[in-house]
Parts: sequence; C-alpha cells; structure tokens
Amino acid sequence: MLIFIDINEDSIDCLLVNYDKSEAMLSSIKHDIRRIRTSYRRTRKSIQEKVKNPRLRIKLLAKYGLRERKRVKDRLKRR
Repeated sequence: MLIFIDINEDSIDCLLVNYDKSEAMLSSIKHDIRRIRTSYRRTRKSIQEKVKNPRLRIKLLAKYGLRERKRVKDRLKRR
C-alpha cells in the first residue's frame, strides 16, 4: 500500500493505492491557508509602508511572520 500526500494552497489531497487489490482511494481536505497568507501579506505591506524606524520595522515583521507560520502550521496539523 502506498500513500501520496499533496499539500496545496486550498486543500490537502491524499491518495491511497493498494496494488495487491488494484484499488485506489482519493480524499481531499479543504483549509483556509490562502486567507491566512493573504491577510498577513496585507499586514506586512502596511508595516513596510508605515513604519519608518528600521529596527522597529524588522521587529514587527518578525513578530507577524512568526504568528503567520504558527497559524499555518496549526491548520495543517489540525486535521
């Protein structure tokens, strides 16, 4: 039995193949990672445009980048 997993921006697709019985099963799980990425992209752009202090800008971008990564990681592991 083989398992193929494809993580896309909109869904996680899993294909289970059993060569002994000549069977295949496809399942798909939808998630909202695209929405998370889009909202944080807007936030980062706003910070880059509005915050003039370089040290503060780097600190804020790191903060929101970490928060985004944690939210995406959580969504991928939740299901």
